[in-house]
Amino acid sequence: MSGSRRKFRVKIKRLVAIWVITTLGLYLLSGMLPGFRIDGIWSVIALAAGIGILNALLWPTLVYLTLPLSILSLGLFTLVLNGFIIWLASVIVPGIDIINVWDPLFIAIGLAAVNTLLTSLFSVDDDESYYRNVLKRKVTKQLKPVESDVPGVIFLEIDGLAKPVLLRAIRNGHAPIMARWLVEGSHRLAGWECDLSSQTGASQAGILLGNNYDIPAFRWYEKDTGRLMVSSQMSDISEIEKRQSSGKGLLADGGLSLSNMFSGEAPITVFTMSTVKNPKASDFHKRSFYMFFIDPYNFLRAFMLALWDIFLELRSKRRQRQRDVQPRLEHRGLKFAFIRAATTTIIRELSIYTLIGDMFAGIPSAYVTLFGYDEVAHHS
Repeated sequence: MSGSRRKFRVKIKRLVAIWVITTLGLYLLSGMLPGFRIDGIWSVIALAAGIGILNALLWPTLVYLTLPLSILSLGLFTLVLNGFIIWLASVIVPGIDIINVWDPLFIAIGLAAVNTLLTSLFSVDDDESYYRNVLKRKVTKQLKPVESDVPGVIFLEIDGLAKPVLLRAIRNGHAPIMARWLVEGSHRLAGWECDLSSQTGASQAGILLGNNYDIPAFRWYEKDTGRLMVSSQMSDISEIEKRQSSGKGLLADGGLSLSNMFSGEAPITVFTMSTVKNPKASDFHKRSFYMFFIDPYNFLRAFMLALWDIFLELRSKRRQRQRDVQPRLEHRGLKFAFIRAATTTIIRELSIYTLIGDMFAGIPSAYVTLFGYDEVAHHS
């Protein structure tokens, strides 16, 4: 079987799988929401198809036109857009009645929960998704990808993750893709002894700027200036980068810095602490967010995963108290639960989809930090 035919069959299988999952979700929700009525199974099947078709035709344009509202609302406005698509499909498809004005939103959230659960259980891959192909076409059209014979390099940092912990995760089946790489021999796992101080600020300064001199700890006091330097303060990180920069950073040659402490002197930086206060250096343009919102289910999926992570944090805190685990952190309240959900889910999803878009654009290098593990390891 040729490669094109195989890809076509994969796309068809994925389309059918998502259609079935959406139909099942709609059928379940019709029994839970009094204001959502269906005449029969064929109406549900047609509604699922109608939602898919309307999303394909209208969603990219709707997202582009309303992107400022989505950003200002931290993505919540996409719930309104999802609800509008569902309502419009119910108007077009016969045998569907949605009585209550809020039901389209509840249906959208319910579909996101069902889709997230079932696509994870059945490993429905999204590499060939329609929306990712739309993203690729738009990025290549707008940005004119750089053509080069030199392979690009993507650096992914899982902050705070030690080699023994990763090996245990691989053995226990929590990192199946990495396990497959090692078994196939395409990759190897090597340890790395970090320099002192062994915290993210000094380590990233060494990796991204090539210089971790005079960064003795996460927090230190400078006698000559009377200044307390803290690695979690954006102004301090900016000052450290000024001192350490040499013009030869890891990403200086057209690279992307994404969700890092330091920029690596990259010309494009997104969610980077050292440049976030510099509008000329920090690239918070609409393209970065459009890459994430291009798929109508991305935000809903991230939203559901964030709610699940908040639940896990609150449950973990309650269990620690019930079992009188000592020592334990007492400040793990609702505020930290939201911080944990943001780092482990929302920022991670935004970072990955921004990275995918810039990879389509042909960036020569990118460095991305995933902070979720370190955040949970410190506090949970």
